[in-house]
Amino acid sequence: MSLTGPDPDAFIEALGLTTHPGALPDYRPRYNIAPTQPHWLLRRGPTGRTLDRVPWGLPNPRGGALLINARSERALEPARSLWSTALRRGRCVIPADGFFEWHRNQGGAEKTPHWFRRTDGGLLLFAGLVERGRFVVLTTAPSPDVAPIHHRMPAILEPEAVGLWLSDAGAEAAPELLVPGRRGLLEATPVSKRVNDVRNDDPACIRPAPPAPRQQSLF
Repeated sequence: MSLTGPDPDAFIEALGLTTHPGALPDYRPRYNIAPTQPHWLLRRGPTGRTLDRVPWGLPNPRGGALLINARSERALEPARSLWSTALRRGRCVIPADGFFEWHRNQGGAEKTPHWFRRTDGGLLLFAGLVERGRFVVLTTAPSPDVAPIHHRMPAILEPEAVGLWLSDAGAEAAPELLVPGRRGLLEATPVSKRVNDVRNDDPACIRPAPPAPRQQSLF
């Protein structure tokens, strides 16, 4: 994920929050947010919406890799006890201005990272779940914009759907909210493989990658 806006007050305003200037002293532009790192989450608290920093990724109770995503289809299954409590009580919104997906090149030998962002340059609002003080991103089948690159994508909420997702009726409304994004919402840019190293967190992570050199014909 990325959240590259330089102004924390503009970020707060884009989320529809009202607070005093300089309210996020720990805010800084991020170009390569990685699992285990804390990230901003919008949640509903007792007195209204709150913005908190929460680590990304949940230890797998069955062992194995860190859980950073949750398939929305499985989260909505009544018998899926792993996410049932979080779906009822831990719904959150994850703000970002982009996300990365890797596309396997023709022949399957290499993969190229692509940075997806809104075509209008606005903020992306991912649906997520918080469990045991950590969050995961809910995913869906790909939209027409993402399908040529990857077979899954984050569940993106339109701004007008945020209130419903965070409300008491959010779990019940989840099937209609956790759907692929609309056509034309996103654009993809091939970027450098620097994003594969969590130590890299600078504007070069989202710069367009130079085109691959074309092989000269021998005949």
